[in-house]
Amino acid sequence: MANPDPTLDDYQQVGIDAFRSGDARVRRGLGLVPVSLEPKVTWDQRWGRLYGLAMAHPATPVIGVSEATALVLGRGGARLVGERSAIALDASTARFLTGRNGAFGALGVMLDAFAPGDRVATR
Repeated sequence: MANPDPTLDDYQQVGIDAFRSGDARVRRGLGLVPVSLEPKVTWDQRWGRLYGLAMAHPATPVIGVSEATALVLGRGGARLVGERSAIALDASTARFLTGRNGAFGALGVMLDAFAPGDRVATR
């Protein structure tokens, strides 16, 4: 996600705007993992970013990691460490709609939640 990070003054409005169609500015990353990643899901109210990434590229799994939490990547896959959760979205069979106000809706998105110590898998 190439959108600028919110500030203390605008994080609530940025969180709302993230649910508008076309708000997600997606850029190619390093290509180390075949997923889209979004950090600090809870503190910066980035739920809209998760769904915006899924809408922009439905075939690519999206993982959101809460603050004070990390994904540890290893030969056996990924596991979650830290204090909070991670969320994985699979929109490969989803349908996205845009309302008259520009906000989008998502039907059929699979959401999985992971706790510290869990092995994280997207499919």
